[in-house]
Amino acid sequence: MPPTLGDLSVNALAINGNYIFAGNIAAASYYGVFISSNNGSNWDTTGLIDINNGVQTLATKGDTIFAGVFSDGGVYVSLNNGISWKQADSGLPSNTDVMTFAISGNNIFAGTQGNGVYLSSNNGKLWTAVNNGLTNNEIMSIVLNGNNIFAGTDGGGVFLSTNNGSNWTAINNGLPTNTFARALAINGNYLFAGTSDGGVWRFPLSALGIKEINNNADNIAVYPNPVTNTLTIDIPQAAGGNISIYNLLGEEVYSTTNNKPQTTNNIDVSAFPGGMYIVEVKTDKGVSENKFIKE
Repeated sequence: MPPTLGDLSVNALAINGNYIFAGNIAAASYYGVFISSNNGSNWDTTGLIDINNGVQTLATKGDTIFAGVFSDGGVYVSLNNGISWKQADSGLPSNTDVMTFAISGNNIFAGTQGNGVYLSSNNGKLWTAVNNGLTNNEIMSIVLNGNNIFAGTDGGGVFLSTNNGSNWTAINNGLPTNTFARALAINGNYLFAGTSDGGVWRFPLSALGIKEINNNADNIAVYPNPVTNTLTIDIPQAAGGNISIYNLLGEEVYSTTNNKPQTTNNIDVSAFPGGMYIVEVKTDKGVSENKFIKE
């Protein structure tokens, strides 16, 4: 008989639509992932339960759930919202402690304790090390900003990759030496680092030439919403820019270039499956992201 969630030490949370997932790391020798469909009023076990080691991190991509397991656990993947799970460790070193995930489109990044960053582009079927330039492989946190990947380390500060992890550069200007960057977050034009021995630090993304995501950049308008056939995107005459549409799996389903002085873009979305989509518009003033629903 499994214990209730209230008896457990919860170390990871993830949300997918109406579902909340909770992973625990210690309860005698009882570990696994729990699920709630009513905002936490009740919790049930998923197919990943009574495993040997604790769940350190969770991430979702559509109905796919990734669980990073601490101490000789690696990665577990569910393709059906937690009903069933399978190990997805091919390419990962044995005895890998997976501490954090980040997802960008089809790319899934796993930060490990002692083995650096690994990348999978096929839902965890195969992992490849992407550690060139990392001088500290104790990865505690990963956060994404467009094509930029930031990794916080246990004692080595923060690193940046602009090419899917193929190369990394330390960005520790202003941080104390040997910073333990346990948590990372991005808000506006700043990268924030939560440290184990120095509180919270912030770094201006503009120092790296990175422009903030601004949902009001250039007063871009996306309508109607919801939409059935034709989506209109209005971009001010002086802006120009590239337009991309992504589904909630992060897959690009449409792209075009808005050439000056064009201001109105009418896009046929009648063949798109129903659901929510993200419009990303990149101009010389920043990046705008807007959501719309296809009926």
